Amino acid sequence: MSKETARRSKAERKEDKTGSNNANMDNNLNMEDKTQEYQEQYAAMVKSTPELPDLVIYQILQLLSTRYAIRASILSKQWERVWSLIPLLDFDEEEQHGDHVFQHDKFEYFVTNCLRRHEKDHKQEYLDKFRLRTRYYGYENLINQCLSFAIWKKVKQLDLSLYTTHNLSYPLYNLPHTVLNAKSLTSLNLESVAISWGWGFQHVRLPSLKSMSLKEVLVDEFAFVKLILGCPSIESLSIDSCGGLSRVDVSSSSLKSLEVIRGFTEYELTVKAANLESFRLGDSVHHVSGNDDFNERRGTIIETPKLRSCEFIGYWQTGFSLNAPKLSEATIILGDRADSYFNTFPHNPKMRNFLGQFDCSGKMSLHVMDAETIIVPKELRRSSTTLFPPLPSLKNLQVIITSPTLVSDSTLRNSLRRMAPALDREGLSIQKKSCWRLHVKELIDLCDGNFVD
Repeated sequence: MSKETARRSKAERKEDKTGSNNANMDNNLNMEDKTQEYQEQYAAMVKSTPELPDLVIYQILQLLSTRYAIRASILSKQWERVWSLIPLLDFDEEEQHGDHVFQHDKFEYFVTNCLRRHEKDHKQEYLDKFRLRTRYYGYENLINQCLSFAIWKKVKQLDLSLYTTHNLSYPLYNLPHTVLNAKSLTSLNLESVAISWGWGFQHVRLPSLKSMSLKEVLVDEFAFVKLILGCPSIESLSIDSCGGLSRVDVSSSSLKSLEVIRGFTEYELTVKAANLESFRLGDSVHHVSGNDDFNERRGTIIETPKLRSCEFIGYWQTGFSLNAPKLSEATIILGDRADSYFNTFPHNPKMRNFLGQFDCSGKMSLHVMDAETIIVPKELRRSSTTLFPPLPSLKNLQVIITSPTLVSDSTLRNSLRRMAPALDREGLSIQKKSCWRLHVKELIDLCDGNFVD
């Protein structure tokens, strides 16, 4: 390479470097201009924000989730000051497409900063509600931090819901016993956590708790007994799809409303609640196969002298016993069966016994899939069905049929009066509705434009 060429290359590199420096300076100036522009826009926004009474701002922020309330609090120092007074924190890691781990890290960073901000502000000593719904990857730091903060703030209502990404499975999060001894709690809603009787589990003390909901909670029998005994003031209890139980005993003198749904057939249920007024026992009416042995199902014993309203959803049980002398209204939604003879209760003694448990109610609403279910065969109309009707005292009956039928109303009415002879003319109502459920093959045929028989 000649000396002239070397000098040119050196000059070009120097010029490129100078140009690059100039470009960086221009970028910095542009960034400074943009920053200045943003600051001016923010100042203009703050200046244009109307001065509202603190109470109005307080009510507005209460309607927003914590994420959006924090964004709104930057409008002015007044909004920021009012936000710090709101006794509610609601963190919901919404399910979104994309990198779940990255989204979870952002959510964790946001929650942590928000808690730190609250810890520095000593104006709000108590929390009315703390809600956390987040993905669970087996790491407990964020959940422990949130629960510790909520208990420290003497929270009244605590909602904890954990979920995992599809195709990923982790052991359920074990609920700390500090939560089960929070004297400030009046409402506790748990989803997808575990409550186990193990090391360190001594007692449950929730003296102020009025309402509790357990959904997909793994809890053993000893822990469940301790849990109920530790809630002397509980009035509302919901048990939904809980595992780890073979026997459930609910004994409470304060309980007024009880709901046991999805999965109750997996364990023996005994309810003794002197002041219970509303009871709902339900399962999916379409999840049981035609080969299930209903005689193998566990029993249910309900002793509630003040029960007013009762709802049953699912399949009848042979061991079902209901002692509710003041029952005024009962709703029974029965599942369909491939075996029509099995499902037909007028000539099935066990089914008649189940239905007879609700005869004490003043009004009954009975939902069936097929009209044939409530038709008494001709050869049996003068047999035990007439001599021993399942509902001898019932005076008000509403029957809802959810599948199309060719059975006439007169035939239905005659059969129903054999089952409930005390019905008067105005006490019997029959409604026929279209079935909301179609089989997969029928859906395919409909999509192809074919008629289904």
